[in-house]
Amino acid sequence: MTSFIMDLFPPSRRDDPPAQRAAEFLGHAMLGACAAPIWGGVVAALFIGAVYWLWKEWGDLRRGGGIRDGLIDAGAVTVGAMYSGPAWWPLGLSAVAAVYIIKAVLR
Repeated sequence: MTSFIMDLFPPSRRDDPPAQRAAEFLGHAMLGACAAPIWGGVVAALFIGAVYWLWKEWGDLRRGGGIRDGLIDAGAVTVGAMYSGPAWWPLGLSAVAAVYIIKAVLR
């Protein structure tokens, strides 16, 4: 199962378009948000992010992925795992991603 997931989700590259990187960030955060109802709290969120990094991003390092990318992805999962609020949270995260895309495109 792990090798299937590793093949399905290759490491990000620095030259990926800004929209793709923002979508990946949102996807990682939403992945963490899916785990939030199972375990709650900051400690649980940090644990979920660490497990994600060990499970997915550590494998990406061995396949040519960057440590910075892995830490950003695991951080997004951790932030997502802290979700315990109302529906505005995903909208706020999407707004941040939109700002990131606009900023990157205008450079």
